[in-house]
Amino acid sequence: MEAVRTRHRETTRPPLSWFAKVLTGLVLIAYAAWTVWAGPASPRLLEAPLWIGQALLLAGALIHLHHYGLLKSWNDRLDKPSTLLMDKGLFRKVRHPMYFGDAVALLGAFAMAGDLLAGAMAVFGIAALAATCIHEDRVMEALFGAEQRTWAATTRRMVPHLW
Repeated sequence: MEAVRTRHRETTRPPLSWFAKVLTGLVLIAYAAWTVWAGPASPRLLEAPLWIGQALLLAGALIHLHHYGLLKSWNDRLDKPSTLLMDKGLFRKVRHPMYFGDAVALLGAFAMAGDLLAGAMAVFGIAALAATCIHEDRVMEALFGAEQRTWAATTRRMVPHLW
């Protein structure tokens, strides 16, 4: 499959879930860094070596940044996409690889902090990511029609081989 171009008729505004996932991610990462320095604020749910959380956080950030770069190289504006990427990077497997990277980073931050508060923030953030994916799939189908539906039939939404 190749990239498909179309005209975009209107600017799409991010849904509330997008703002929720951004805010939750920033707070969770800051909280994880604080707990590494000061210790967890509540009993730990997860006892993982610190480097595992750091590796997941870094991997998630790199996945997000790489696919952001791919999207920017094919589209002038991400709020007005003109190209549907279907055969680049993780786009071959999932329709929202940047959000997959965000989810990996959230899991990494949870692994770093390891407590109930961090776990709740990670669950909330991943739920917000899922809601944002569903919204963006609807927007992309309205923009790209049959090409989007064909691509959606052969890929997962956010998590390779699962969802």
